[in-house]
Amino acid sequence: MDTIAAIATGFTESAVSMIRISGDDAVELAGKVLGRDLADMEGYTNRRASVIDENGTDDDVPVSGVRAPKYY
Repeated sequence: MDTIAAIATGFTESAVSMIRISGDDAVELAGKVLGRDLADMEGYTNRRASVIDENGTDDDVPVSGVRAPKYY
């Protein structure tokens, strides 16, 4: 299955935005973005991570792992 990423919240100013990543390489891709290995993350669990942008701004983000086939 192809790996896709898409904005999952409305296109407006808000305090929280969600990006959904799905497909065969979703866990690996999310791990690269977050700079940590998520391969051992079980389904239906949450972790806290940090994202640092090109300006060095650090932002805390929640990561929710939901595994197929029950991902709805």
